[in-house]
Amino acid sequence: MKNFLSNKYVKFGIAAALYLAWVVWLNNYWFLLGLIIIFDIYVTEKVNWAFWK
Repeated sequence: MKNFLSNKYVKFGIAAALYLAWVVWLNNYWFLLGLIIIFDIYVTEKVNWAFWK
């Protein structure tokens, strides 16, 4: 179970579901573009999001 929860796709799925629920609650679907950023943070990691450090 611990190995399953540490999978990057499971982490992305949980974060995306929470983000999607937040977007639906706000009723502003332009925020769905943020799923691209969440996908990059959890799965591809192509962009260095800690460039200010």
